[in-house]
Amino acid sequence: MEELLKQQFFHVMRNRYVWYAVASGIVIIGFLYQFEVFREVLALYPLTIVDWLVIVIFSFLNMFINYLAKQFNIIGH
Repeated sequence: MEELLKQQFFHVMRNRYVWYAVASGIVIIGFLYQFEVFREVLALYPLTIVDWLVIVIFSFLNMFINYLAKQFNIIGH
């Protein structure tokens, strides 16, 4: 069971379309950040280290909760 979860996780990580989507999102936000009008409309501001820590912690927390839910058959594989 655990091996199946690892295979599924790494299958998603090898999916080039997932990486294209992530890269596209980063490029689009980076491009829009260069123009003040878009920064104001989208309410973009530089992130502090605390902001990044919150993002990283909750991202990993989300992955961990999903992993546990799959381990205990709360959600499907």
